[in-house]
Order: sequence, then C-alpha cells, then structure tokens
Amino acid sequence: MLNLNHTLFPVFCGCNETDVPLMLYAADAPCTEYSNITTLGTDFDNSQISLLWNNTLTLYSQDNNQLAANWTTCITCGAIQCSLGRLGMEISDVCKQCFEKHCWHGEVNDSQPGFLSPSLILDPSETWAEWNVSFFGSTD
Repeated sequence: MLNLNHTLFPVFCGCNETDVPLMLYAADAPCTEYSNITTLGTDFDNSQISLLWNNTLTLYSQDNNQLAANWTTCITCGAIQCSLGRLGMEISDVCKQCFEKHCWHGEVNDSQPGFLSPSLILDPSETWAEWNVSFFGSTD
C-alpha cells in the first residue's frame, strides 16, 4: 500500500470482479491537517474538531476535485457499479475511465517501503512539529 501510494490517495478495490463488493480504501491521509492523532484522553475544542472534519471532507472530495479531476463522479460510479451489474447494464465511459485510473488492478510492489512520514498534501511546507504547535499549542 505504501509503495503504490495508496496511503495518500483513495483507491477502489474489486472493480473488475463480479462476485465481490466494490470497496473504497481511503487512509487517513494528511490533506489539510495531520489528522492521524489519538483522541483518547484529549479534549478537542470545536475549532480543532472542525479542522479534523475538514481534512476528512478534503480527502473524500479530493479537495473538491482539485487533487483528482472528476473524483466525486468516480465516487458516484462506485456507488452504482454493483447495482448496474446486477441489472445487466453496462457502466458509462466516464465510470470506465474512473475505474481505470482509480482502481487497484492487482499490481504489487514488494520492495521494502521507506518510513511513512507524509507532509500535508495541500501545504507540504508545514511540518508536523509546526502543525502540532498550531493545533495543540505545544510540541508534546
């Protein structure tokens, strides 16, 4: 998953299978916030919660289609793909293009992955340490 970059950008699995459900895998990627943080024992204020939700919305909309053109159309294609198959209907050319671009097609990269320490997708210049201070007010 790391080597194929599926930990930063969503990917569909099962696109070309007729007997399995289509799955959308989207890791908790840092689009606008370093959101892969523990919530145990932490009291978040409303502004912090809003920042974390914004990251989730940015991830699933791919920043309103800015990170991946027509991504929201691809989400729709994924939602209807199995139903169309059950009805014996062909998927549209737009959906075929989405699945060609955003589906895992069985490729494997078994090389040793590097340590995963991604930067913010929309602001790569902001480090974890800088974000941590702005979000929590400390470096702990």
